[in-house]
Amino acid sequence: MRKFRQRFFLSVLFFGQTFSFYSAKAQKHDITTGVFINSLYDFNIPDHSFKVDMWVWSIYKDSSLPLKDQIEFPNTKEFEFSNDVITHKDDKQWLTFRARGEVMKEWDVSNFPFDKQKLNISLGYSQDTSVFSVAGDIKNSKIDPDFKLPGWKIDGINFKSNIKNYDTNFGDPSNASSSSQYPQFDVIIAISREGGLITLLKMITGLIIAFFISCCVFFIKPTNTDPRFGLCVGGLFTAVGNKYITDSVVPSSDTITLIDTLHIVAFFYIFLIIIQSVISLLLIEKDNENAAAISKKFDWYSFLFILLSFFIVFVVIILRAYYKG
Repeated sequence: MRKFRQRFFLSVLFFGQTFSFYSAKAQKHDITTGVFINSLYDFNIPDHSFKVDMWVWSIYKDSSLPLKDQIEFPNTKEFEFSNDVITHKDDKQWLTFRARGEVMKEWDVSNFPFDKQKLNISLGYSQDTSVFSVAGDIKNSKIDPDFKLPGWKIDGINFKSNIKNYDTNFGDPSNASSSSQYPQFDVIIAISREGGLITLLKMITGLIIAFFISCCVFFIKPTNTDPRFGLCVGGLFTAVGNKYITDSVVPSSDTITLIDTLHIVAFFYIFLIIIQSVISLLLIEKDNENAAAISKKFDWYSFLFILLSFFIVFVVIILRAYYKG
């Protein structure tokens, strides 16, 4: 008789939990979600990620709903929850927990060091819009005002509830279509790099010096071939060395960055100086009494054209990147 009572009690408990779960799933739950961001850190540009530490809360009515187990963070490498507490406030449940994780991010560094980035953090739910209706607690969602992001300026932050469309129904037999919609809460943080001009000046100082070294050839007679061409080669090696140094500082990218463009321009102008020196040498070697004067005049006009056009091109490229960033 005692074993019968135990079995009967366990059966009632099991069917009660099962009925509670399916009835909770059948009805639609209105959920209000918000976040408070403590910090953003570990901006790993080569690894395409960054890390976030924040508090998350949700307010809902059904006390039998295991909501924490149904919140997820899509587009992340890893996430961990801690300090989760559920408090009953009047007829509502107030779930709070701390979330820390690594979010995937495609960094656009083509305009480095004038680049601007958008950090996207999304909270997803394991039930579709037929079960969960999520509204954002925009009023209380914030980033810690005392938080400072070294090297970056926080331009703005936007919180919004969203609907994520999937081109699959994940095998749901009750869904006749081949697509589904899931609620999502998005955080979009706009940031821009600080001190871009100073950073750029430090990185291209060697490049400018390499160009000036190459320009010294215009004050050497073309017949002095060793110093005339040797300075160009020295300037070219200086520019190449500066490229290797900046490559160790500039985040790697599959696109041509601002720093790459400036180096390409410098390489082109140094090569142009070498071509000019060859032409000037050919002019002075002509059997003509005015050959030396023609070569000297050609050097002078070439010096003015190359110097002015180099700096105009440099300034235009930098200004375009600055205002585009």
